[in-house]
Parts: sequence; structure tokens; C-alpha cells
Amino acid sequence: MDEQLAERIHIGTVRSICGLARTDAVTRERLYELMFCDEKRVADNAAWVLTHLDRSELLWAETWRDALAERAMRVSSVKLCRLLLTLLDRLPRPSEIHPEFLDFCLSHIPQGKVPASIRSLCIRLAWGQCRLYPELVEELRGLLELMESDFLPPAVLHTRKSVLRDIASFQGGGPS
Repeated sequence: MDEQLAERIHIGTVRSICGLARTDAVTRERLYELMFCDEKRVADNAAWVLTHLDRSELLWAETWRDALAERAMRVSSVKLCRLLLTLLDRLPRPSEIHPEFLDFCLSHIPQGKVPASIRSLCIRLAWGQCRLYPELVEELRGLLELMESDFLPPAVLHTRKSVLRDIASFQGGGPS
């Protein structure tokens, strides 16, 4: 598998490795380790494979939430950052905030130079953490309302509207 991930892979290879990861904890552990590899292609491919697991198949990764967040905040590869944020977004909502990661998400939301996919994921991940504290919900709502919708890429605009709708529902009648 390590050799496969060092090469350019296609979706068939991703699905094949996913099949192994679904039933084999050792394969899942190895994919996790390879996401932290210094070789960019290997790390990207390992993360790409893991993003193809079903949400229910990612529950084992809950224990790695903080390490995934740390890696996402520090990685220089935009692709790997996006894949790590995708993995984090697919995990169950956290039961506590990770202050540094929340700051990372909040700081990336309004930055026009950040890719739309990362900004959208940061909106969703910030909402997952902010919902635990009303004052943070208000901070996120304020940040999202300040963003001028005329200048937002469609993905960011959609996520912004969706989270603002969730916030309104949350504040009006409990969690959505």
C-alpha cells in the first residue's frame, strides 16, 4: 500500500484501499500515520483515501481529532489541509472546543485568498465548535453577516447561508 500511495492514484485504487481499511484496523492505522509523512504525495493520497470512508466508518478517528486539527493548522499543502478539514468535518461534532483550531477556522473564513473549499469547511467546523457557547455563536453569526455575499464564491455563499439558517434555528428553538 505504501508504494501505491507514493504514486499518482486514481479512484479505483482509492476504493480498493478503502475496502481494506473498512475491515482492517492495521490499514486504517497505517493510513493515519502516512497522513503525517513528509512526502507530500503519500500524505495527500492517504488523506484522500480516508475521506472516502463513510462517516460511520470514521468513528475510530475521533480519538485523533486534536492531532488532525493540529496537522491541518500547520501543513503547507492546501490540498492536504482541505482533506484534513474534510475528515474533521465528517467526524461527530466535538463535545468541547479546541481554542487554537477555532481561531484558525475563524481567521480563514473571511480571507479571500484562501480557497473556497477551505473557507467553507472552516465555516462548518467553526459552527460545530461555537454551538457549545452562545457568545461564540454570536461571534460566528456576526462574522458571517459581515461577509458581503456579492463577493463570495458560490461554495462559501451556500455554506454561509446554511450555517446562518442553522444559527437562527438553534437560537430560536434549540439545536438543529
